[in-house]
Amino acid sequence: MPSFKQIENVYTLLSYKDYYGAKKTPDEILGSNVSLETLSQISILSFLSSEEGKFRAWAKTELSPSVINNKKLDDRHVYGRAQVLECWKLVLIQASRSLAPKEKSGCSLSMLHELLTHINDYEVLEDGYQYFIKSAITYARDDFKYKLYRAHKIFIEGKSIDRYVQLFQG
Repeated sequence: MPSFKQIENVYTLLSYKDYYGAKKTPDEILGSNVSLETLSQISILSFLSSEEGKFRAWAKTELSPSVINNKKLDDRHVYGRAQVLECWKLVLIQASRSLAPKEKSGCSLSMLHELLTHINDYEVLEDGYQYFIKSAITYARDDFKYKLYRAHKIFIEGKSIDRYVQLFQG
C-alpha cells in the first residue's frame, strides 16, 4: 500500500515539474516583474473559489506546456487557497525588495501560473491527514454557499442576536 506522501499530489494540483519541466526558484520566476498589475491579478484570483476554473481555462488556451501529453493535465487545479496565500507572501517579499512596483509588467498572469504551480510542488511539513482536513476547511471558508449558510445560522437562527433581529423586523 502506498504511503500518503506518494499520492498526496496525484490528480489534484498541477505540478510545476509536469507542466514546465526544469525547476526554478521563486526569485527566478518573479525576477523584477512584480507590478501593480500583478498584485491586482492575485487579488482577483484569491477573491472567489470559481476564479481558479477561469484561470485554468485561460492557461489552457494561452500557455503551452513543455510536456507533450497535455490530456492528463486537464483536470488538475492550478491552485487552492493555501497556494494563493503563499503566492501573496512571495510576491510581496519580492515587491519589497525592488524600489517600487511598476505599473505594468510583461505577462504577469503567465508568471503567476508558473509561481502557483511551483508552490504546488512544495513539501508539506504537516501530517497528511492534518493537511487534508485543513484544505477541506479552507475550501469551505472560501465558497460563497458556505458563507451564506454560516451567515444564515448566525444572523437568522442565532439566539444570541435574536432580540436585535426582532428590533430590526419590528
